[in-house]
Amino acid sequence: MAPTADRPFEGYPAKGITWLRQIKTHNDRDWFLARKDVFEEAVKAPTEALVLAVNTRLENFAPAYVADPKKALTRIYRDVRFSKDKSPYNTYIGARFSHLGRPKEASAGFWLQISAQGLELIGGSYQAATPQLTKLRARLAEEHVAFGRLLKRKPLRDAMGELQ
Repeated sequence: MAPTADRPFEGYPAKGITWLRQIKTHNDRDWFLARKDVFEEAVKAPTEALVLAVNTRLENFAPAYVADPKKALTRIYRDVRFSKDKSPYNTYIGARFSHLGRPKEASAGFWLQISAQGLELIGGSYQAATPQLTKLRARLAEEHVAFGRLLKRKPLRDAMGELQ
């Protein structure tokens, strides 16, 4: 069942969590195809509903990052062309909240990732294109003192840990 605004995110069903645990050890085509319906129903559909729930919150403070759930979700299939690990599937499901109208390489955004290990919420710029990376580095160089003070604030350290 597809998520809708009137069907809120209610968490992941037990079989979705089990599926996420099992994909790590059974990462092959036969296993996946036999359980693709579980992935669609118990992992992908709840994640689409979660994206809608996050969108509701983003509308209040970052409306330019509201994402279409169908486009926000990452593919379950891995690109193994240049990887030593030839496992065909990701062991997580993720969603990207990029700035509307900009390619993901041209602006910062938010990333949500759900796996058997838990949930990660990340904000920032990933694989920035050269012009954006140059601007970011210049801004940090100009405002390094203020940035350093920000990083030392206790609420930020308590929430995020030390910068590494």
